[in-house]
Amino acid sequence: MNKFDELLDTECPFFWNVDKVYVEQNLTEKMLSNLDEPTEDSSLFQNFVYLVTAVYDAAVVREDALEARKILLKYDCVYDQLVEDDMMKDYILAFKHILFSMSAYLSRCAKKDDLYHEVLREIPKSTEFDDVNKAGLYGTKAAVLLEFGPFEPTIAACELSKKAVELDDGQAEWHFIYGKGLHRRRRIERKNSLSSRPEVESLTIEMKHLEKSVDLCPTPSKMVFLAESYADAVSMIYYENKCIPPESDKKHAIFYKMGNRAVELYRDAVSNFGKSWYILLRCGMGFMKLEKPFKDVVVAKKYLEDAYDLKPDSGFICHQLSIVCSRTQQLDRAFEFAKKAADLGVVLAVLDEVRLGKQLFPKYDVLHSLKRNFDKYHAHGRSILSLHQGTFHFFKKNWDACLRSFIDSFELCGRKLLPHLKSHSPYTSPKRWMRPFSAIIFIDRVLKELRNRSIPVNDDLVIELDRILHENYAEALKDTKTLPVVTEILRMVFG
Repeated sequence: MNKFDELLDTECPFFWNVDKVYVEQNLTEKMLSNLDEPTEDSSLFQNFVYLVTAVYDAAVVREDALEARKILLKYDCVYDQLVEDDMMKDYILAFKHILFSMSAYLSRCAKKDDLYHEVLREIPKSTEFDDVNKAGLYGTKAAVLLEFGPFEPTIAACELSKKAVELDDGQAEWHFIYGKGLHRRRRIERKNSLSSRPEVESLTIEMKHLEKSVDLCPTPSKMVFLAESYADAVSMIYYENKCIPPESDKKHAIFYKMGNRAVELYRDAVSNFGKSWYILLRCGMGFMKLEKPFKDVVVAKKYLEDAYDLKPDSGFICHQLSIVCSRTQQLDRAFEFAKKAADLGVVLAVLDEVRLGKQLFPKYDVLHSLKRNFDKYHAHGRSILSLHQGTFHFFKKNWDACLRSFIDSFELCGRKLLPHLKSHSPYTSPKRWMRPFSAIIFIDRVLKELRNRSIPVNDDLVIELDRILHENYAEALKDTKTLPVVTEILRMVFG
């Protein structure tokens, strides 16, 4: 008999079979950070989702049941607060079922059999749930799946949250999770050309449920996410037409309707919740990312400065202020904000610091900036910086240092094909700006040039790098779409 057989009839999260997926940050740490430093409008339900996700990630993905049990015990107040919430008290059986089934599982793992049987007896039977508590199970499971990201969990989350909405139409959270899932699914399908149905069809259903969630419970996060969804739809229409549609064109009236609605929601969120640095940050970023004629960099800058006044130690806010100052040609301020953001742990801010430093200071020390806080960043961040160090050495023709840095980049990312390897921007280039390119293709072509030109270089480094490329990135080496850019870069150095 399996030691967990008695739990197989429950909706214990440890049997949900969420795919083991790679995430750039330890998901357990991310969820616990959300619990330890909640934003002003963090909902009690969302905190419960963070807790379940953190425990699942620790126990199943990271295979550390002991750590998972410690997390569950440390944050047991999350459940106590949730079941006292007027908006969520009707779902107490569903939440108790999830939490107690996890507790029983982890007690069994810790060989506390008496406690296991005691908790097992307390688990409400899901087969006896009314529609409301069934919706609670479906909605919570869907929300956790969305935290794990990729396509398969997102599809499952959409199906589960749709069931929750059908069983319990009056709960804002289920409509929000369903709309959010549809939004993510639509974007994934667009990026990978996976859908055969018109995107506007998915968009209509998505907006319907996100609008309903705001009608039922107009929290700032729901308002801002809805605004971001409208903004994404506006961008979709803009890029399909390759221009701003004329306002008189009835065919594209939806472009202006959705753009104006996004602006309205951003402004309403700030008007009603403007003392929240988090909402000011998201709305500032929103106005910066909107397509013309809705984009407003002045408003974006004002919101971001207000957010900074409330939370000056936020590296992310500093980085966004650097970006907006750069766009308004305040390069000195942009550089200072990028440097502060980098010192506060935002690895991408290092690249903006380098870009701006090269523009402002003729003798700027690029390599010093790339190495200054190197050990502070997580492995993914160090992988990005190693890749840029390699590019820097390439332009300086420091071949051994160049190849060593490229190898370090691969090793630090666990030889996974991460976004920075697919789309690398050479901020260390002698030119002010160049188009992104595939780092995989670039490194492969560098090796070929070194061989063809018989340039003296450490053979061991060449062999190791060539082996890494062909053992781990054979498919990526076939993608030559950015080869013209790579060729241009090679010509700058090799002639």
